Amino acid sequence: MLMIFVAEQFGQPEAGEAAYILNTYCRYSSRVTAEMLDDQTYNLESGEFKMVTDEFLALEARSLRQYMALSDQCKDAYKQLILFPVQAMANLYDMY
Repeated sequence: MLMIFVAEQFGQPEAGEAAYILNTYCRYSSRVTAEMLDDQTYNLESGEFKMVTDEFLALEARSLRQYMALSDQCKDAYKQLILFPVQAMANLYDMY
């Protein structure tokens, strides 16, 4: 169902990457909601927090690359549905 949705929104050539990014974002953000994230959520000494932050930053870079490759008519929808949520969570983790 996700592939059908993103293909309708962004076109078939971009559907696979968009579906991957959206699915990965949902998996990552379901670990801990933004409201529940605090300085005690992840272990700093073991590197767990850095690993999670790096995953979000890498996903943000990947979503930005796809955004830049999209046609102008798809960019607004992509920004609203995929890019902004990914950037918001990446920024939140980066701030901590």
